[in-house]
Amino acid sequence: MTSDSSLSSKLKREAIAWHARLNAPDASGDDWSAFTEWLEANPEGGEHYDEVETLSRALRASYSTVSASVDDVEVATTEPVRKAHNVTALKRFNKAPPPVWSWLAAAAAVGIAIMIVPNLRDQFTLKPAYAWQDYSTSTGEREEITLADGSVVTLNSGASISVSMGAHERRVKLNNSEVFFSVTHDADRPFIVDTGSAKVRVLGTQFNVLSVSGRLEVGVKEGRVEVSVGEADDAKFVLTPGKELVSMVEGSKAEVRDIDVSTAFGWKQGALIYDDAAISEIVFDVNRNFARPLVLAADVDPSMKFSGVLSLSSEEDVIAALVAFLPLEAEIADAQVTLHARR
Repeated sequence: MTSDSSLSSKLKREAIAWHARLNAPDASGDDWSAFTEWLEANPEGGEHYDEVETLSRALRASYSTVSASVDDVEVATTEPVRKAHNVTALKRFNKAPPPVWSWLAAAAAVGIAIMIVPNLRDQFTLKPAYAWQDYSTSTGEREEITLADGSVVTLNSGASISVSMGAHERRVKLNNSEVFFSVTHDADRPFIVDTGSAKVRVLGTQFNVLSVSGRLEVGVKEGRVEVSVGEADDAKFVLTPGKELVSMVEGSKAEVRDIDVSTAFGWKQGALIYDDAAISEIVFDVNRNFARPLVLAADVDPSMKFSGVLSLSSEEDVIAALVAFLPLEAEIADAQVTLHARR
């Protein structure tokens, strides 16, 4: 039986060999495919590869400093080489690459350094693709982000997520946020969104998740989404395009309803689109996009319905539209805007 220490040493040696192979000038797509298979078969190997890459970058940085001072030339901006799944993009010099044997010699030196200084990588702030990375937006801001696997996430106002692109799964932690996901298909790595109260699992699709103040909404634009709410076996739902799961209060029973996919995700374009929606729901949505809150006065029926489009370009535009199309009037103050029934 192979001991943990001998297995670790074996993986270190293999990581060194992979680093030399992938940085050789004749590295091919087949090499990257084989490397990906090695990573998936040896999850701990990624950590050893990171150690090699960290030290390699440090050596290259030292080389660049010395080269610049001797040659009195500006070091060229580096560009990433071809990416493999779950691997931080490697960097190359724009100068002619050294021969393969020198890469092997450097890799051997890196291996010795790893054995002598195993914690050297902690002195650097490199973030491999499968490490947790955080993204957020401020109030009133929306941002589109492309992840390492090619998936695109769009963060609504005031959103915050953490993302990890693992060898066997892709995972996003989301809380008190609304995010639209366009997930690249990967049958071997499911994409999981964890809101704390629910888990959304897909292989590749387009869907929207809102998890704010205990309210959960998961709407599907394309593909198939599996949602698990809580731990109960009967709290699992499969959603298809045009369906949305809704749980108004955390812990309450979830239900599935129909949505119009052509209008349901209008916030991505800076608009809220409603068809016979309650004013209480509209106020909830608007307040996630502006710092100054809207408040319904006691004389307003919270179930009052509204149909139309509210532009999120400014809070004043939203207030003007609500007052124009509903029997409401606004009391505007610095701290809040109070909507009263029109007298």
